[in-house]
Amino acid sequence: AFRANSGTYEVSGSTLRLQILVAKHPVAMATRQTVTFEYSIESDTLVVDIGAGRAMYTFARVGG
Repeated sequence: AFRANSGTYEVSGSTLRLQILVAKHPVAMATRQTVTFEYSIESDTLVVDIGAGRAMYTFARVGG
C-alpha cells in the first residue's frame, strides 16, 4: 500500500507528533488527524515505533 500525506510536525524528546493536513487516502482527509510516534536515532539510522505492537520502521542514511 502506498501512503502519502503532508502537514506539520513537532518533536519533543523522543516523540514525533504529526498533524496531517493533506492526505492521499480519503479517510485521512475526512478528519484532521494527529499521529504520535516514538523514535530514536542511532548513528545513521532512524527507528520509528508506531506503537501498540504494530510495525517498527527503520530508515538508514545512504551516501553523503
